[in-house]
Amino acid sequence: MSSIERTAYPRFASGRILQEKELEQFYSLTPDELRYINQNIRGIRMQLNFSVQLKTFQRLGYFPELKNIPSIIVEHIKRCLGISDAELSHQ
Repeated sequence: MSSIERTAYPRFASGRILQEKELEQFYSLTPDELRYINQNIRGIRMQLNFSVQLKTFQRLGYFPELKNIPSIIVEHIKRCLGISDAELSHQ
């Protein structure tokens, strides 16, 4: 049986834990994406929002509601951007 991410209407499977390998493969920012974000998106909160939407759109083919994006994906993208929780709380 296909996983929910591989169906015609992909979505995040509830209760499923993403492995580090999947995070690296599907949700890591490429050097070109990082360059674009650093040159064109101002503010770390906007960079994070843009990056999360970009990577989830690339994976699912649509923009999911932010509340439906697993926090492990957001945390992984924060690490890719080099953003700490302290930096986000100061903005």
